[in-house]
Amino acid sequence: MDDWLKFYHKDYKYVGKLAGRYFDEVTGEPTKFYHMLQSSIEDAKAKKAEKHGNHKIFPPCNSEWSQDKGHRVWCTKLSGGISRNWAGVPRKLFMPGQTERCACVKNYGDSISGYDGGNKEKRGDLGHPNLKEYDGCNAKAESCQLS
Repeated sequence: MDDWLKFYHKDYKYVGKLAGRYFDEVTGEPTKFYHMLQSSIEDAKAKKAEKHGNHKIFPPCNSEWSQDKGHRVWCTKLSGGISRNWAGVPRKLFMPGQTERCACVKNYGDSISGYDGGNKEKRGDLGHPNLKEYDGCNAKAESCQLS
């Protein structure tokens, strides 16, 4: 909805408000529905910003599929279009309210997420509780062939 509003404000001349659900027909003031819509837009923006932040900590894996080779995921220093100085290892990432996805996880040094799982061995973010290894994939591999 917000993108739609931006489109019309950018490309069309403002001529007034449409009375009805979002603006009172007598006073032209915003209605409770307008305020509810604005609140929903702000919530969506906050969720989008949180998701973007998660992509910086846990960048998406590279992924390919072919009928001959099946599905493979792997990590590089530019996976997910996010440039960084580490490649990481592929893991399943489970975040509340989001679909499970493959994430490249820093596997050495200090944690980026701030969650080391209580392990002080400088294993990056491998101790994060929302991560799971792929079955049949070496825990240290930068590439995993999935079944």
